[in-house]
Amino acid sequence: MRYTIGLDLGITSVGWAIIDEDKRRIIDLGVRYFDKPETPDSGKSLAEPRRLARSQRRRLARRHGRLDAVKEAFMRAGLSKDEIRKAHSQPNNPYGIRTCALDELISPQELFIAIYHIVKRRGYKSNRKEKSDAKVDKERGAVLFGIQNMKISLVKEGVRTVGELFHKKIVENEDNISFEGVRNKAGSYKNSVTRGMLEDELGQIFSVQQKLGNKFVTDELVKTIVDHDTEDNATGAFNRQKHYAQGGFEKMVGLCTFEGKTKELRAAKATYAFQYSSVLQKINHVVIKKGQYDRGRPLSEEERKIAKKYIFSVKTPHYDGLRKKLNLGASDRFNMVNYFIKVKPGEEINKEKLIKEAETKTKLPSMMNWMKLRDLLEETDPNFVQKADDDKTIYDRIGTVLSLYKTNKEVKDNLINGKYAVEKIPETVIEAITSSDLTYDSFGSLSLKALYNIIPYLEAGEDYDTAISKADYKEFANIKRHKLLSLKQDDYRITNPVVKRTISQTIKVVNAIIDRYGSPHQINIELARDLSKNFRERKNIEKLQGDNRLVNEKAKERMVELGIPEPKGQDILKFRLWSEQNCKCAYSGKAIYENRLNEDGYVEIDHVIPFSRSLDDSFNNKVLVLKQENQEKGNRIPYEWFGGNENKWAQFEALVKSFVNIAPRKRANLLVKKYVGDDLVARALNDTRYISKFVKNYIEKGLEFSDPDHKKPVNTVNGMATAYARKRWTLYKNREENLKHHAQDAALVAVMNSKTVKDIAKDSKKGEIIRYLQLHKKLDELPEINAEEAHKLEKEIKEEEYRTKLNDPWEGFRYELAARMEDDPMYELEAHKDEILWFKNREETDDELNIKPIFVSHMPRRKVSGKVHDDKVRSAKRFEQEYSSVKVPLTNLTEKRLVEEGLFLDPKLMQTLLSRLREFNGDAKRAFAEPLYKTMKNGEKGPLVRSVKLTGGQKSGLLINDGEGIVKRQSMVRVDIFTKANKKGKDEFYFIPVYAYHKTKKELPTKVCTRGKSEKDWDVLNDNYSFKFSVYPGDLLSMTKGQNITKGYYVKARVSVASLVVETHNRTEQKNTGIKSLDKLDKYMVDILGNYNKVHHEKRMPLS
Repeated sequence: MRYTIGLDLGITSVGWAIIDEDKRRIIDLGVRYFDKPETPDSGKSLAEPRRLARSQRRRLARRHGRLDAVKEAFMRAGLSKDEIRKAHSQPNNPYGIRTCALDELISPQELFIAIYHIVKRRGYKSNRKEKSDAKVDKERGAVLFGIQNMKISLVKEGVRTVGELFHKKIVENEDNISFEGVRNKAGSYKNSVTRGMLEDELGQIFSVQQKLGNKFVTDELVKTIVDHDTEDNATGAFNRQKHYAQGGFEKMVGLCTFEGKTKELRAAKATYAFQYSSVLQKINHVVIKKGQYDRGRPLSEEERKIAKKYIFSVKTPHYDGLRKKLNLGASDRFNMVNYFIKVKPGEEINKEKLIKEAETKTKLPSMMNWMKLRDLLEETDPNFVQKADDDKTIYDRIGTVLSLYKTNKEVKDNLINGKYAVEKIPETVIEAITSSDLTYDSFGSLSLKALYNIIPYLEAGEDYDTAISKADYKEFANIKRHKLLSLKQDDYRITNPVVKRTISQTIKVVNAIIDRYGSPHQINIELARDLSKNFRERKNIEKLQGDNRLVNEKAKERMVELGIPEPKGQDILKFRLWSEQNCKCAYSGKAIYENRLNEDGYVEIDHVIPFSRSLDDSFNNKVLVLKQENQEKGNRIPYEWFGGNENKWAQFEALVKSFVNIAPRKRANLLVKKYVGDDLVARALNDTRYISKFVKNYIEKGLEFSDPDHKKPVNTVNGMATAYARKRWTLYKNREENLKHHAQDAALVAVMNSKTVKDIAKDSKKGEIIRYLQLHKKLDELPEINAEEAHKLEKEIKEEEYRTKLNDPWEGFRYELAARMEDDPMYELEAHKDEILWFKNREETDDELNIKPIFVSHMPRRKVSGKVHDDKVRSAKRFEQEYSSVKVPLTNLTEKRLVEEGLFLDPKLMQTLLSRLREFNGDAKRAFAEPLYKTMKNGEKGPLVRSVKLTGGQKSGLLINDGEGIVKRQSMVRVDIFTKANKKGKDEFYFIPVYAYHKTKKELPTKVCTRGKSEKDWDVLNDNYSFKFSVYPGDLLSMTKGQNITKGYYVKARVSVASLVVETHNRTEQKNTGIKSLDKLDKYMVDILGNYNKVHHEKRMPLS
């Protein structure tokens, strides 16, 4: 069978369709659905919370390590555990003790309190090796500003140490209840200090105490707390920095993709070999084309040498510079450059300028890291640079060390003696490297060994896949195979996790189709416009769509008021354009009257740039105009129509600029003076976005097609063409109704070929020309028709034109596709059997008539890891009464939460809080911007209130901190389903929720969820229960109760009512079902294409 696959790629779905090119029919179609790999509220990586939590754990672990070292040092000096415990438990003023220690002898316990307090929070210290971003730089600036003010305060107040300054502030504000203390609060850094300031205070305390004869302050104790082995290597507890990659980050670097069996580690991106191989790969992929759609030619050997020399000569090479070096002609184009540049409204189009802008914006890979290192070394020791130029592995070793090690001592040691040591490296060179700001932390996917093997073939001009094949890595080459290789997780070409998941799922869909139907003849792909957008851009699109819906609703209401009971899409569009254009014709500026908007022959919607020339059917290419103006314009842009008349054009420009509500793009369309539409077929079948080209090349290079001579087996389809075809074939869809519309889109993409695109252009152009000719027909040609009859005839002609449909790809295509969208496609096909050619000519024994409705396949989530518990620790004092409490800042309060959880608050304070919130309409930030103080019993002002303790219901959770705190469990990874016979012998269904924390305990839970009971009262699993199966999110379940059957994908379990929540396959609704009394509960396995089979036997699997 010769067939074409149509793919509609979105951020959470892949719609697919298979078209039999010989029999001219739809073979199969469906949708693969998956979740976005990002946090829904912020769009940030799912790994970010783990990274931040890991960073916090390490920070706390370092602090505990320092404090434990202080305790051990004092115990070695003679202080017992009981004395240390007693020193902690007694009330004390650490700042007062620190101040006292500067002038008088203090006890060992007091000394311990002072030192422990300083070591616990040791101040800010800049790290030359750390990288930063804008947010970090802003925070660092606030810290540095606070430190500067603190230094000024030390001098101004005439104090010796930070501890003395803070003690003075506390004493001076002892009776000031509004005093905020000396600790920084969230977002404030005014009391920031440096580590050096605190180290100086430690030194002063030790020095004074030794002079006063404190025998407890021994040289050993001082050395243990503040000693330095070298200037930048602290061994004392105060300055010690525990590196979790101690000895370098080598153990965290992955194995080489090609040389993993030999345990070769991946190369640092700062190495010469990595940078050089990237440059060669890009040069070998450059193609010079004569025009945007010419297949082009690769660079010659001489041109590759010139390109390499250019890249080695500048730090930020780009294609405009390469053009000049290669001395290319004006018509030459680079395959790697997107020449579609947005033009600002009213801006003159300068072709040469636009080409230069596009090529300057597109960068070539750079040797910048190597160039920086070489420049540094050349300034230090030219002879050493000559040695490194002769042996480039020296640069590789230095780049690796700077990527693996982060302290000056580690860098120095490893350059001299380590695994990556450089033989006879001069001391001056080491000093220059460690004194510089050169630091790196990125690694590629291949080892230096693999790169050394590949580079000779890249230098010979081979493309990447050919090079690795010749270097004996053929199994990893993206050569054509029967099925596509999986996308590597570390593929640096695609960094967006949302896009990466979509491409990975697309590969699975294509491979599943090939498993069933064999190699395809062609694949057509369309990408949703939001797939290439980042989170913020997608949110903006969603907001615009929401705003458009509101505008449409208001327009609809107004149209009803005007006497149109059921306004259609065109009616609403007319009203929106009319409002946007200040109630004027967009071409003449004449008034358009609202009450005539729906009058036949009064106004028309026109494409500013004719659709037949642009394939642009967007809102920004549409205007509302008087019918006569539209017909005079015909198949032209406004400037072609009357731009030759300077006065008329000046008036038109002024008119367009007066439309302040139109988008910049629409204004640009109206005022454009020259529009040269390129090859419509080429543009419609070539999406030039990077992701589109990546997917196209990935499939084209890696997949065997049924016809090896097919010149364009993969096409990326422009969405404008399919949108127009959908409208003309009356295949309407509601994007919010369900997921099946993605399959419809895929079918449209599958039939989008050069003939269809030409038909679209011809169809639209026909309408534009007919309108023009109608205006210019002469009355003497129709002498027998009076005015009334002429108007009637004109109306009939217009209706006939709108009934004229775009030719179907084959007879009955639109009916066939509409039928396949229904829940009973065979019934719908039978209803339209006379319109569908292949269906009415079918044979009754035809196996292909086994047509099933679309069943959307969901990607299951079978991970047993995840966040163990919530970050917020609540008080467990009232947990026995099924309550827990937590402190909540006033600025986070809501009236509802205050009423529901303020059970144990002081009634007067409660009323004050509620009054404030109600006064500011529930806006807590405004309500408590002014400080709130408690009122004492005697009526005087009491202490400042920053937060209140709220108490809510808590039936389950994890007890921590010796039972004093409780946290909510997170990440229910699955539920295990069991059956147990009741007294009548009928099986009843139960489940045991399995959380991520059970994996940390390395044991399966045994408590059976029971409706209406606290977890502590749940039944314990025994021999009366029989295991049935485990259910993960995304698993398909069928629940039967009497005649009612609910089939859907498992979403979550509700332990409070012992029920399971499932959603329909097309995500139209969710159902919450108690499972105990079900007649049947079955689980199904769903494949990539939506075929499902019942699961009969399962074994309860451990959490490994």
